[in-house]
Amino acid sequence: MNTRVDVIGYPFDLGGPLRGSALGPQALRYAGLVRELQSLGVQVQDLGDLPLDSLPTLDSTRGSFDRLFEEVVHAGEVLHQAVRSSLDSGAVPLVLGGDHSLSTASVGAALAVHGSELGLLWIDAHADMNTPSSTPSQNMHGMSIGAMAHLPCNDVTRQERWDRWLQVAPVPMDLQRVGWIGLRDVDPGEAANMASVSRTAIFDMQRVDILGIPQVACDVVGWLNQAGIKKLWISFDVDVLDPVLAPGTGTTVFGGLTFREAHLLAELLHEGIASAEIELVGLDLVEVNPLLDLKNETAKMGVGWLSSLFGKTIFPRR
Repeated sequence: MNTRVDVIGYPFDLGGPLRGSALGPQALRYAGLVRELQSLGVQVQDLGDLPLDSLPTLDSTRGSFDRLFEEVVHAGEVLHQAVRSSLDSGAVPLVLGGDHSLSTASVGAALAVHGSELGLLWIDAHADMNTPSSTPSQNMHGMSIGAMAHLPCNDVTRQERWDRWLQVAPVPMDLQRVGWIGLRDVDPGEAANMASVSRTAIFDMQRVDILGIPQVACDVVGWLNQAGIKKLWISFDVDVLDPVLAPGTGTTVFGGLTFREAHLLAELLHEGIASAEIELVGLDLVEVNPLLDLKNETAKMGVGWLSSLFGKTIFPRR
């Protein structure tokens, strides 16, 4: 990859139910993220962590939309500007979370630059398609795509705050240009919000189990081509991995991708995106929580997955 990758740390964890993912950016750096990408010939510039205001000392952030809205909005605004600056400079931003609420701002910045050309690949155990009126938890990390797609709130008591949050993604995301991989825990409200989404764009774990990763990866690239996506943002939540491999995250769900499945998926996506001449314009790697981890294994898994996505293989490709 000739384009520079800008590493942007987002030390923020108030959008999810548990504290600790604010430490994720440093855990990923300690796991060798910059060194690994550089070893693959990637030009990397580590911009450090964003200078966010001091966060409240809470042991739990459950119900962040009602309790911590101002803090989440402020952090999202800061991230939107940082990602926009990186994109405007011609770089590929790699945002290290932090919780997954960050993607409303990061993808929102990419939408502001690329508009309707942008497609999104969401690799996650969860759909994150809630709104304040559909979520059972009010946690903002579960509303990321719902917000960037400007789904209606349907709750007059929360409408004004919802409208403010949508401003970190002022250009709405077209849901027909969003694909999901690894889903296995979807709320009933999210399922209803996804009613208009084509099933060809949803690669849940049942589909992975039935078809296997090679066919799923082929189908993903086929869907990207069919949707006419030439500029792509990938958002990777480590909870898509089975918690046996990645215990260091706040919303674990058993039955996730195995080590071999995850790496094969990344390798095949690397090849498929290149062959389809799709431009990778940005990435998120989120929800690494060192406080819940064992010997930084989850961060190591995240770094390894990124390395495979950027072209690492057992033998050099001919």
